[in-house]
Amino acid sequence: MQNETPAEIARGQNRHPRIVATSVLALAAIAAAIWLLASPTGTTGNFGGTDDRVDALEARIAAMELAQKQSQAQILAQLARISADRGNSPAAPSAEQLAAREKNRIDRQRMRDDPAFLLQHQTERLNEMQASLQSEPVNPAWSEQTSHDINEAIASSMAQAGNDVDTSSVDCRSTQCRISLEIPAGSTYEEMLMYMNTELADALPRSRVVVMPFEDGTQLVHIFAHAGSGPPPPPRD
Repeated sequence: MQNETPAEIARGQNRHPRIVATSVLALAAIAAAIWLLASPTGTTGNFGGTDDRVDALEARIAAMELAQKQSQAQILAQLARISADRGNSPAAPSAEQLAAREKNRIDRQRMRDDPAFLLQHQTERLNEMQASLQSEPVNPAWSEQTSHDINEAIASSMAQAGNDVDTSSVDCRSTQCRISLEIPAGSTYEEMLMYMNTELADALPRSRVVVMPFEDGTQLVHIFAHAGSGPPPPPRD
């Protein structure tokens, strides 16, 4: 259900008295008609079948009263749901969370402006992910099959994207793999990674990328891919 804005809630609340007032006026009008039909001197009292008309109008009033009660119940239920949704709203970020977000923002800006800081940051991320990979035991059957699939995906992706890779290495354990690609200066790797992710989506649906740039223009691209079970990859900074 979509949350209503305060203005929408206010408009809705303002509609409720009008709905009730309209229903009351309608009931009063029908009651007046019944009185006229039932009255000996009423303008409609001379018509035949007056009792039938009164019975029909009484039945209509009863139906309208029931519909009015149902409408009021629906309005109260809707207001209760809105109140519950407000109560379940996520809490405002804590001071620590806000400070962490600000630090991340500053770090990202510094990485764009300071190549040395970028390299330091990427090295820390690479060491963290490498430690997670090395802590996992090797499942020989899974490792061999997945490494074979990765090498085939690398070759296929290079052909589709028209990229060259100087060297590549693959290290697979039980649920995680590290794929390292050395990209020559002047070459891009994004399109090739897109093809690789597509080909490996079933076997390794989750992945993180760490790019290590070097002064000569080469880039070492590390892909830490995960099978989706077991411990997740390290969280993104």
